[in-house]
Amino acid sequence: MQHRSQLVRTNFIIVSYWLAVGCGGAAAPEPAAPAATAAPSAPAAPAETPAPTAEAPPSAAAVPPPAMPTQGEPANHFLDAETWFTSNAGYDANLIYADPAKQLTPPGQDGNAKFWSFFSKKETTSQHFWKTRAAKKEELAVGQLALMLNKKNGEGVYVAPSSVKEAYSLRWWITRIVSVRPLAEGFVLLAGNYRAAPDAIRVLEGDTSPSIEKQGKEDAHFLAEEHWFAGRSELPKKNHAYVDPAVPAKPAAPMEGGEGRFVLTTSGKILLTSHAWQTRIAKRADLKKGQLVFAPDIKSGNKYRAPKSRAESLAARWFAVRVETLDKDSVTVEGNYQVAPDALRVAK
Repeated sequence: MQHRSQLVRTNFIIVSYWLAVGCGGAAAPEPAAPAATAAPSAPAAPAETPAPTAEAPPSAAAVPPPAMPTQGEPANHFLDAETWFTSNAGYDANLIYADPAKQLTPPGQDGNAKFWSFFSKKETTSQHFWKTRAAKKEELAVGQLALMLNKKNGEGVYVAPSSVKEAYSLRWWITRIVSVRPLAEGFVLLAGNYRAAPDAIRVLEGDTSPSIEKQGKEDAHFLAEEHWFAGRSELPKKNHAYVDPAVPAKPAAPMEGGEGRFVLTTSGKILLTSHAWQTRIAKRADLKKGQLVFAPDIKSGNKYRAPKSRAESLAARWFAVRVETLDKDSVTVEGNYQVAPDALRVAK
């Protein structure tokens, strides 16, 4: 039993040697090192099935713009009751343009509302908008805001629209009435030296402007008892300062508490000031060296002259200045300006 085991062992060694050296006797190459087994990768996350989306609603058809009205009453300037007027600014002075419009959305928390402008033919957003109505002749007063179509007759007076198309396709504008004295002549006088026929004017609902009815007798400068000169500072001791013809908003107590609220006839602006003066036409005896006078900023040649019309007087700024010398036909004031003696005023 032991002999057989040795024989088997010897045969195993011989076979192993033969396998190792082969026929040529060269050693067999070493087997390549086994490749490292890669760690199993995590399985890919399953693709998430998207949630079903709601089917998109069919797109709404574009809302057509409001149609321009085709009918209207001449007495209301051919405008219907749903017409608004919009502007990109509120009124402060001089004039602003306003367009007839249809309101699309009411005002939000910021005060803005959306409109369709018949003049510009597009949507606009504004916080400055008004309902208006045709003014009655007896309603017209100094200080009141007035809305008119941008249309004049051959005499330069703004007139009412003559058709629905004119009323909606032309621009309108807003300014302030500064004199109703010319009503007998067929118009009212507006800030900026414009004239408008009384039946062309619309009033703005909610207008809080002063409405001043008092009218005194005019003097040769077309200024009356209700007209003052209003400024933004004290009268000058040297040089000159501009003032404006103005009407106090409270004629019965124009400077109550030392301050007054005035409608400037030059620009339509409402000025709150403690610097305002009543005046009268200067007499020749007033015109002494150092006397403070008021002269209109109206010239013929190189000399300042008196106004020749109400419109000239109320539209011109005046300046306060002191007399230097007096000649027969001219007054020299500080700054070497020449002024006609009959053009000057002095404070009462």
